[in-house]
Amino acid sequence: MTAGLLLPRLTEADPDVVAEGSIDPLGLAGIADALVDLIAPGVTARMTRPRLITAIAVSAVVAADFPDRVAADRVGPPWLVVEWHIVEALVGVKGLPPTALRGVGGSAKTAAALQRGGHLDARSYLMTPKVFGFHGVFKRLAVNLGVIDDTLALTERGYELVRIWEHEQGLEGFVDDLPGSPGANLRRALRRAVDHALAAGTAQALGSAGATVAKALRPDAAGRAERDLLWRWLDPAEPLRREVLLALTAEEPAAQSEAVTLRAKAAGASSRLRARLDAIDAYQALSSTLTRAFDALRVVSRQHGLVTIDLDTAAELAEVAAAHRLPDLYASADKRIAEVDPGELGTRLDLGLGGFARRMPPRDLAVELLDHHDRVQAAKPPGGKRPWFERVPTGFTVRPIYGLVDPASYVHPTRVTALRTFCEDLR
Repeated sequence: MTAGLLLPRLTEADPDVVAEGSIDPLGLAGIADALVDLIAPGVTARMTRPRLITAIAVSAVVAADFPDRVAADRVGPPWLVVEWHIVEALVGVKGLPPTALRGVGGSAKTAAALQRGGHLDARSYLMTPKVFGFHGVFKRLAVNLGVIDDTLALTERGYELVRIWEHEQGLEGFVDDLPGSPGANLRRALRRAVDHALAAGTAQALGSAGATVAKALRPDAAGRAERDLLWRWLDPAEPLRREVLLALTAEEPAAQSEAVTLRAKAAGASSRLRARLDAIDAYQALSSTLTRAFDALRVVSRQHGLVTIDLDTAAELAEVAAAHRLPDLYASADKRIAEVDPGELGTRLDLGLGGFARRMPPRDLAVELLDHHDRVQAAKPPGGKRPWFERVPTGFTVRPIYGLVDPASYVHPTRVTALRTFCEDLR
């Protein structure tokens, strides 16, 4: 029984999904991500504030003063300790509108730590900062744009970005550590705090420098030259990403859903982009139908508590019966994907979802869905994960934690929301 249990409340940006393998129960996300990479390389759905790339570059300048150092807790490398201080500064400064912190992972946990009179450390910050902190979220794009390398070291482009930033923010001398300059004063304040934090394993108070950091790095307040530089770097190497960005720039402020938006943009897109958008749309249709049928099994099982649901009952569910379209949807996705990537993605589709290419009665489909889910869970590292359902020969019961009240209305994010924010913040 679960009644009366107090479950931990996690922030939205830091889910605990590792132990049970509770992400992607049907193994659909890999191909979806690979397809979106064809139109938005370097971007992920969690990227919503491109100015955090500048925060990474500024962090790299400070972290470079501490080569080979790690925090006393053996968890926090210099770049993460700098991140603690930047996020604390952004959250701690008074007067910022709530929208200024949108997209800053860990801001809720940071606020809680500050309200307790403490500071961030490895225990109070994000559980997996290498994924959900601003370095984790934006490293991929920062590397793609050539701002940092894979080791988080600043490149020539990165230094160009920081120099523009320091000039627009009145912090000249930050990069060169020019004695007596406003930038050097801020860099030294950060260096002192980070040095102490590496020794103590917890962030240190920045004092008045915290307000300077917050003003200079708030995600919604990049200077004109900084915005222009980031926007320009999004252009030449990835023309399809640029085409999508330009199409989104022309949108009305009240944007529609990602699916509706991409379908609308396909009509006026170049032939290369249109083919990729068609492939995304076809795969989303296949994924959505599979997911709705799978979620219907979760819903009906939850509605009946711990009673086993027999397969005949599952076969009568509208979402399972509607899956008779799966072979046609699979064929469409296979055709569209072959047009943009005839090799690897087509093979992945066949190996991953080929079992749904044949027509089968709803009862058999329910069994195939559950069997497919079992295989996906068993293949998750390091040694497989437990399925969401308990199985018996005649039916199934969803495990309580995975029962569902309402099926999801959307399956795979296509990064349109992230790119829309790029347009809003940089143009």
